[in-house]
Amino acid sequence: MRLVCCTLGAALFASCAARLLTAHRIQGTYAPRGDWFAGHSIELRADGTFVRTTWTDALDSELAVSSRRPSIGRYTLDGNAITLRHPSGKSTQYVIRSRLGTMTLWTHEQLAQLLSTGKSPNDLLYLDRPKGR
Repeated sequence: MRLVCCTLGAALFASCAARLLTAHRIQGTYAPRGDWFAGHSIELRADGTFVRTTWTDALDSELAVSSRRPSIGRYTLDGNAITLRHPSGKSTQYVIRSRLGTMTLWTHEQLAQLLSTGKSPNDLLYLDRPKGR
């Protein structure tokens, strides 16, 4: 399933990769839009490192405790595919594509949802660039 999603996703979203994606072009903080009670953001830095931060409004949860310790690791970029390598050895993959004129990070599950329903998921991570960049 993952290979099929990657292949279909790569074919559908090749337009995003038409302009060469570099660490400098994709750097910034990616976060969901809107109001959320819990979630995460990912900061991609031009030096190939990332910081993944989680948050929640729950006071006594495991997520509340872990949100005080962001995950810092390295990422690799291959076309419009990005792999985050966490210090624990775990890796997470995303596809970068433009949505509504803004760079977004899509998981394989989100791409599968788009392909099966034709609807974009509500929990995409959008690039929030500081003004002037």
